[in-house]
Amino acid sequence: MRCDPNDDSQTYCDLTELPDPAASTDEICNGIDDKCNGQIDEGVVDEMVHVVDTGLDFWMYIYETSRPDASLSDPEARSARACSNTGVLLWSNVSWTDASIACIAAGKRLCTEDEWQLGCEGLAQNTYPYGSVYEPGACNGADLDPDCSGLDDDVVAVTGALHGCDGSPALCQSGFGTLDMSGNLMEWRSSEMSPSSDIYLVRGGAYGNIEGGLSCQFNFISVELDFQYGNLGLRCCSDDAP
Repeated sequence: MRCDPNDDSQTYCDLTELPDPAASTDEICNGIDDKCNGQIDEGVVDEMVHVVDTGLDFWMYIYETSRPDASLSDPEARSARACSNTGVLLWSNVSWTDASIACIAAGKRLCTEDEWQLGCEGLAQNTYPYGSVYEPGACNGADLDPDCSGLDDDVVAVTGALHGCDGSPALCQSGFGTLDMSGNLMEWRSSEMSPSSDIYLVRGGAYGNIEGGLSCQFNFISVELDFQYGNLGLRCCSDDAP
């Protein structure tokens, strides 16, 4: 069974591949009926970290959000729910409304302003997820080139596998264990700039941003809730453990 591409609330029997005779497996966020029970992605345990500080206690996606059917080479198009998966391309070009719906469908929500900043800077209140001194090759900003086939190509990188062209591992991890909160894609938050304004700050910077725009504290980019662009994605949070 697979999600109906015309209606994510429905499933259909996909006979383009022969049935798998193997035993059913636990559901993962992939748009496939892993348990062979006619339901898709139910009871998925998302990859999240526990973030706690004075006045805040919540869970946050480790990875920037991807679609259920995303792969290493294709972000795909299904929008049934948000996923926190490693080794896949991200869900970008998404409006605030669709980002919020995707998190809610996963039993989560968009992160608040305070949650997002804590998840990025950690208990040490770092300027960047990895520390307070800028490292040009740590996160996927303008100073890092994840596409080694070109010259200084600013492109999005897959989740959890970012490294520079010299093969060294990236350091784009916060003290809580979240990845890519600096660079790669900017991320929606749940909070409006002011009541009834329909204007939201987006945080984290993207693959084309320079040093100043990649800090955890940078908050000067504001857009309307229906804004969509290829360098804008999302991350989900939750009050409850996955």
